[in-house]
Amino acid sequence: MGSLTLKKEIIKKGVEPDACYYLKNEPLVRQKQNITLDLDPPPDLVLEIDMSNSSLNKLPIYAALGVAEIWRYNGNNLTGFIFNNDSQDYQESQYSLAFPWLELSQLLPFLQQSLQDGETKTLRNFRQWVRRFS
Repeated sequence: MGSLTLKKEIIKKGVEPDACYYLKNEPLVRQKQNITLDLDPPPDLVLEIDMSNSSLNKLPIYAALGVAEIWRYNGNNLTGFIFNNDSQDYQESQYSLAFPWLELSQLLPFLQQSLQDGETKTLRNFRQWVRRFS
């Protein structure tokens, strides 16, 4: 979905992530022109890039919206947050819920490469890397 304003009228909350992705729930929103979180599922994964402002204050909003996983990149580190249904908050994780085989630190070289080589070359290298796991 890329960038999308996420809001839920019933809880009067909204947020705009840097990027968000439907993975498990993608079939439920595939043909939708407009996604409404009051009716549709939230994205499975949100990406926040914190180069100047911290996104940590957005975590309670994402929790209220029902987002299961957040990746936060600050220019040096990539941190994952997985929603814990028992405690009703996010817990830091080095592994992805959406991609259980993936340790988030494995993505850092690609994030840093994209700053130097650009998105196209980095995505090509990333796809080659991912194919080794399939």
